[in-house]
Amino acid sequence: METTYNYPRFSSEYYDFSEFPGPRPGETLPDIAVTDLEGKPVRLSDFRGQPLVLETGSVTCPIYVQEIRPMNRLARDYPHVKFLTLYVREAHPGEELHEHKDIEDKRRCAAMLAAQDGEKRQILVDDLDGNAHRQLGGFPNLVYVIDGEGTVIFRGNWNHPDKVEEILQSGDFTSVRHRDLYGPDFPTPYTMYRVLARGGRLAFWDLAKSIPRLLKNHKVVEQQGRRQEETHRPQPKTEATAG
Repeated sequence: METTYNYPRFSSEYYDFSEFPGPRPGETLPDIAVTDLEGKPVRLSDFRGQPLVLETGSVTCPIYVQEIRPMNRLARDYPHVKFLTLYVREAHPGEELHEHKDIEDKRRCAAMLAAQDGEKRQILVDDLDGNAHRQLGGFPNLVYVIDGEGTVIFRGNWNHPDKVEEILQSGDFTSVRHRDLYGPDFPTPYTMYRVLARGGRLAFWDLAKSIPRLLKNHKVVEQQGRRQEETHRPQPKTEATAG
């Protein structure tokens, strides 16, 4: 993995696709400390008592931005579930929108999600060193579904709103889903262009150079996920995993 969290230029080498660290399905989510857009301290334990859907993203991540609209719809359709967006590092910085230099800059970028992309979920902001992001696994657009006791029911290295909705539709928060590796839903050309343009020409160039390796990595990860699906079935939580 990377030595510099807020990288100034994107490279696929900053992501280790061979593993998904962080709390696994059936384990308790760490009581991560972050802030809101105004800088007020927030802990994930503040949301205990109701199901939680937690997604990571940034204003320069096309895959995350592509999923904002369907995730907003889920938040409307399932009002008993708390939906949170955790703002992490810039996925594709460049000469226009740089890596975060200080926490105020990071909060300013996070506020762009509502202003420019219509994000309606509550936005939380990780610290400058990405401590919460690292604890959750470090992928740019990962997702967790957590029950009211703080137990991870499902996680994905990439967010797939349809997978999240399957769980919410079933209302089953007593079983854990063991498949957590997926290839991403690639954004439309319009979304890709609009979001990468925020970073600038360097953001386009850096992604273009990385595409062959990214495609190979995504294919391997998807194959690993399918093997998970063949091996595991949803399992009921035990007293130990229920915390």
